[in-house]
Amino acid sequence: RDFSARRKPNELALLASQCGKQDSLTVHQDMELYSGLLEAGRQIEKETGIGRHVWIQVVDGELIVNGIDLASGDGVSIEEEELITIAAVQASEFLLFDLA
Repeated sequence: RDFSARRKPNELALLASQCGKQDSLTVHQDMELYSGLLEAGRQIEKETGIGRHVWIQVVDGELIVNGIDLASGDGVSIEEEELITIAAVQASEFLLFDLA
């Protein structure tokens, strides 16, 4: 499936979810997968529920995620945080996995 039309700068685009919401791919796990494109100097926030685990994988660029510096190829696991702040030091592409 082509998601290129959904992927807009400075927004998260839902690619996969347990129930296929927002016309995403359906997966048989309690998870959501988002794609993010951030312009340099911009930031977005993602609220997570209690008991959720988040993995962020930087595809390209440089991010600061809840105060942690990440570069291309880096990933970070985040647990027990209700709000995740993702800021771009330079134009960046990343994946965000919201997991049970």
